[in-house]
Amino acid sequence: MRPSVIGIAAFLICTSTFAGTVQQRFLRDRSFALYSVIFKITQAPTGSVTDVQFASTHDIRYEREHPGEKRTARIPIPKSYLAAATKKIRATRYSLLKNNGRPEDSYAGFYYAPQLGDRVIVDVTEPE
Repeated sequence: MRPSVIGIAAFLICTSTFAGTVQQRFLRDRSFALYSVIFKITQAPTGSVTDVQFASTHDIRYEREHPGEKRTARIPIPKSYLAAATKKIRATRYSLLKNNGRPEDSYAGFYYAPQLGDRVIVDVTEPE
């Protein structure tokens, strides 16, 4: 009986200390803030990215708790995060959207969690 209790306790301690995904932490920890950061992308006729501009930030927790409502979050986004996201956008090949033969602006979004620093989160199923 005693070894099984010790084994179960050790298992619970190990599973609580090892982080799961960003999504699991968001659902488990109410103090964990998660924001979506949207960027406006301008492309050349060749498809290469010519300009990246910060567009808006949205609070994921608020939008989850209030379905159908959108609210921009007024939080400071670190310049190092913006630089890392811009670098990731420029490294990614996006399909060129055209309207009347001219390139059209498109948008890209990433996640930002202040508790995780300047890490650019592409998908919430990434390991924490």
